Amino acid sequence: MRIPEIIHSKNIESYYESCLKDYKRVWHLDRCMAMHMGFWDEETTRLRDALINENRELAEQAAITSTDHVLDAGCGVGGSAIFLAKQYGCHVTGITLSSQQVQQALHYALLHNVQDLTTFLVADYTKMPYPEASFDVIWAIESVCHAQNKKDFLQEAYRVLKKGGRLIVADGFQAKYPLSKRESALLKRSFSGWGVEALERDTLFDDSLNELDFINIKEQDVTSRIYRSSRLLFIVSFPGFIVHLWERLLKKRGHIEQQNIVATCNQFLSLKKALWNYKIFYAEK
Repeated sequence: MRIPEIIHSKNIESYYESCLKDYKRVWHLDRCMAMHMGFWDEETTRLRDALINENRELAEQAAITSTDHVLDAGCGVGGSAIFLAKQYGCHVTGITLSSQQVQQALHYALLHNVQDLTTFLVADYTKMPYPEASFDVIWAIESVCHAQNKKDFLQEAYRVLKKGGRLIVADGFQAKYPLSKRESALLKRSFSGWGVEALERDTLFDDSLNELDFINIKEQDVTSRIYRSSRLLFIVSFPGFIVHLWERLLKKRGHIEQQNIVATCNQFLSLKKALWNYKIFYAEK
């Protein structure tokens, strides 16, 4: 049964606001400002560099320049938006469902002196408060997975993109189908605790791009590039359970934080079974 949209949105907001402390502990959020997996290669030795790699490589694929107005759809605490503003001098508007994330993003933008190039506000990327043809680039890293209907996001992205505008998406997708009952349960444990109701099948996402008349569609499987981050999350989930139990006794943690750790553990198990993959989709209007 589909969750009513207002409840679904509140669930996502509650997840990120409740688990902000976990991202700060494990993903060095105050320093890296990133909540995504990152891209590893043979020369990458630190998580912070992997996170920067993903921002840089997606920006290159989207051919971002200083004249672009970029929409970061599901901007988190603003890390990618700040990176793009600093590196390319473009204006970036970041939207998120969480007012707490907006305040954090505004704080980080001020620290990095890009407050004049960045705008952050609370908004739903399936119902954007912008007229048609407002943006040159739509940027979405690990945010489209949260949409109940991923096509709703793509329709809005197409609407607010200028003609010739570019869409760049990096996210997890369901790679195997159909799933057995056991596989389906494992995949649900892997993502429901992260505020993700269900991953989109990669083939269906590609179909939606074509149905909406996007052109120059490119699809790239980069699962091997995020494998190390997935494994790292799995490893830290074990001490995370211990910390969680202790802090729950002190009434500092609740069910949302518990499910976050469950997902952090299981996402690697389902990745090893090739139930999901990590892909980049690029398309133009």
